[in-house]
Amino acid sequence: MKAVIKRGAFPGIEVVDMPIPEIGEDEVLVKVQASGICGSDVHVYEWKGGYDWLVPYLPVVLGHEFSGIVVGAGKMVRKVKEGDRVLARTSVTGSCGNCSYCVSGRRHFCEVHRENLTGWKKNGGFAEYYKAKENGVILLPDEVSFEEGALAEPVSIGGCAVDDANLTIGDSCLIIGPGTIGLLTLVMAKNAGAGMCIVCGTKKDAARLRKAVELGADKVFCTDETDLQDMVMELTGGQGVDVVFEASGAAAVIQDGVECAKKATGRILLEGIYSREVSLELSNAIVRSARTVKGTYSGRVAWERTLSWLAYHREGAAQCAKIITHRTNIKNAEAAFERCVKKENIKEMFTSFS
Repeated sequence: MKAVIKRGAFPGIEVVDMPIPEIGEDEVLVKVQASGICGSDVHVYEWKGGYDWLVPYLPVVLGHEFSGIVVGAGKMVRKVKEGDRVLARTSVTGSCGNCSYCVSGRRHFCEVHRENLTGWKKNGGFAEYYKAKENGVILLPDEVSFEEGALAEPVSIGGCAVDDANLTIGDSCLIIGPGTIGLLTLVMAKNAGAGMCIVCGTKKDAARLRKAVELGADKVFCTDETDLQDMVMELTGGQGVDVVFEASGAAAVIQDGVECAKKATGRILLEGIYSREVSLELSNAIVRSARTVKGTYSGRVAWERTLSWLAYHREGAAQCAKIITHRTNIKNAEAAFERCVKKENIKEMFTSFS
């Protein structure tokens, strides 16, 4: 089969031929149908920093946002069968189910989960076939397409950020970064009852900002043409927004982003992954302004909730699917990653594998 691997601690990826995985008695074999390129995959492709922890696990097949069909099941497998449509979890073994994180609905912090991360520490879904334990996959509802299933992971990130922000009806929002996570956060915020939603990016994000308008943004602008704080304060009567979602991972905008939130009640949710340390003035921007800064990294809006939302909120699912701009054969992975780097796409998916 064809597969995309990260060979070592240097820029680039390789498309290679490798054997179809052999499954054990408690494993399933999945024929991948749709597999999305995540922004973190692009960071690994560029190898600019922040992913040194990956080195001991290289080479590895990348890909952690994907769905497919079960084509093989070991004799000890009980919960899924051949022919089932499934979504791959972010761990090939699921999680232990017993630790405090698992029982509190935050399985992504489970040590069993974290040591078996799909597409990071274990081979992932940038390949024609993928193997996992049976609790490493979850059944797709009939209403959810393979492509929508492959979006479930980033949709859940947006949903968790909105949930972590305690967003209430009418809250004004600023979303920094109109990539996949920023746009899906916009969709989830609007569906949760947000009021005015402002989305900002740079001139290179022109197509993505147009997509933001299509998805419901009330105002978009470029931070390399207009001062971020000045624009937000103008739009909010000098008060700032209720919630800031920082989805760009750009260290240079953190300070301005924090100061765009209202004093006393403003919440800043950090969704981006940063390639370098960030300097932030705390005394005035946070302490004396009583703003809340919080990291958000999955949470209560996990796979099952996300899939239920996609299945029973078809209008919202259709909105999410609008961010898919390119569908690519895995043999052309290098070109696909280059489009990601140049921001010539929004969400790119591998949908053919031979």
